[in-house]
This record gives sequence, structure tokens and C-alpha cells, in this order.
Amino acid sequence: MPAQTSKPMTRFGVGPWVILLFLAGAAILFAVRAHFPDTFRFGIGSQVLRPAGFALLAAGLALWLTAIVAVQRAISQRRLVTTGAFAFCRHPVYASWAVVITPAIGLLLDTWLAFVLAVVFGVAVRAAVASEERNMETLFGDEYRAYCRRTPAVLPFGWLSQFRRSRLDV
Repeated sequence: MPAQTSKPMTRFGVGPWVILLFLAGAAILFAVRAHFPDTFRFGIGSQVLRPAGFALLAAGLALWLTAIVAVQRAISQRRLVTTGAFAFCRHPVYASWAVVITPAIGLLLDTWLAFVLAVVFGVAVRAAVASEERNMETLFGDEYRAYCRRTPAVLPFGWLSQFRRSRLDV
């Protein structure tokens, strides 16, 4: 049973700030690309980049949408969601943008600057989610603390170490 809190969790968390941050970064990316169109290109060719970009974008949007639906259901039911995308990282809604969607945009636009934006975005999101994490800890107590110990925050690469551990146990 979740602990009671005096400050209810909103459905959006830090989402509006994250959206503004992404839009600001995207505006800078487009401005730099417009002023220096050939400087930041991959140089591979659109025959390779575009299909990869579309595939990555589709995967990222699917991840984002399933995470949004899962978190909205969990909020309505006042329960902690730890399955699906949430088994790989605690913030898959934001991670989908930092790890998948933003790099996909870079492939589609033929610019590696989007990968720089993705790194900056990922670091900024990690700092921004601190208030969400405090709220979740207040709401779910020990259950959330245990979830935090076994699940990375934004970058979903903790599963690699879990995979290696499970392979060693066999």
C-alpha cells in the first residue's frame, strides 16, 4: 500500500519543463544546421540514414506511447509501475526522447548535432526528475527505494549488468 503524501503527484510530473527544454535544444539545432548546412553532416548518404532514422523514430514513438499509457494507468490506480519499459529505466517517457527519438531525428536530418542534443537532454532530464523521484519515494516508500536500487533512472543500460549477472548465475 502506498504511503500517504500531502502533495499529490500530477499526471505530468516535470514533463512540461522537459518539453520546453527539448524545444529549445531543437530550435538551436535547427538554427545551427541552417547556418552551417554541410558542417555537421554524417556524410554517409540519405539512402542509409533515412531508413534507419524512420525505424528508430517508429521504435522511439512506440516506446514513448506505451510508457505514457502505462504511467497514466498507474497514476489513476495509485500504484507503482515497474514492468514493461519501466523495468529497464524509471523514466522511459523521457528516455525515449533522449535515447531514441532525438538520435532518430539526427539520422533523418543527416546531422550528428542531434546526438549532442540527446546527450545534453539526457543529462538535463536526469537532473530535472529529482522532484518526481522525491514524490515517488514519498508515495511508495520502500517499494520505490527497492525499485531505484535495481533500475537505472534515465539511461536504460542497467539491464546490461543485470543480464551479465544472470548469465554468470547459470
